[in-house]
Amino acid sequence: SLSGRPLKNRQAEPDEGNHESMERPYKLNHCFPMLFVPDVTEAQNFYRDRLGFDVVPAWNYGEPPIYGGVMLDGTIFHFAEGEPEPKGVHILVYVKGISAYYDVLQRTNVEIESELESHDYGETQFTIKDLNGYTICFTESTDS
Repeated sequence: SLSGRPLKNRQAEPDEGNHESMERPYKLNHCFPMLFVPDVTEAQNFYRDRLGFDVVPAWNYGEPPIYGGVMLDGTIFHFAEGEPEPKGVHILVYVKGISAYYDVLQRTNVEIESELESHDYGETQFTIKDLNGYTICFTESTDS
């Protein structure tokens, strides 16, 4: 599992070849996964009822929707109707208050793939599988 990979140096200083040191007229804001699912409404309901996300009706396309999304705080997932392809997909979501969120998810009967654990590389993590087999690792930095 990729959740065991050390992430301690993610705030490292840019090296000479890093584009961060270059002046540029653009900035990347964020990205979000678009997951293929057999039923967009069912995926939205799972993320709402089990993970605590809000369905965003403005993102729905079609009736019933063939495209849609959910959002919780700054975390967004989009879904497109299609054959799920979870192999090789590992989504990492940073959380503040991971123990509290873990407790919430345990009560919703989410399939927990790896239990809440603190690692020596400075991360506390747990991993779940969603209803279509996608792996989501929730993590919180323990380094302050």
